[in-house]
Amino acid sequence: MNLTLHNVIQTDSRGEKFMKIPEIYIRGIHIKYLRIPDDIMGYAKEQSMINMENRNRYQKRRGTSSGGGGGGGGGSGDSRRFNNRQSHGHNYGRR
Repeated sequence: MNLTLHNVIQTDSRGEKFMKIPEIYIRGIHIKYLRIPDDIMGYAKEQSMINMENRNRYQKRRGTSSGGGGGGGGGSGDSRRFNNRQSHGHNYGRR
């Protein structure tokens, strides 16, 4: 879980120096513990639901559009290479 935080106050390891940073990006591998207030979690859940509803609404519109959209073409290209292992003069590990 990567995070982008805004209006951050960073302290040094001894807690003596403070530095205000407008925005900071933290990779998830560096996060050990995260405490988030309930009101922020509620807001995040609401936003997630709104995004999901909008995404579903958009997909429904795309699905009902007129015009043909072809379907799949089946397996092509690589299947020949694996079915006929000695094609084009290559041995592919067989003797």
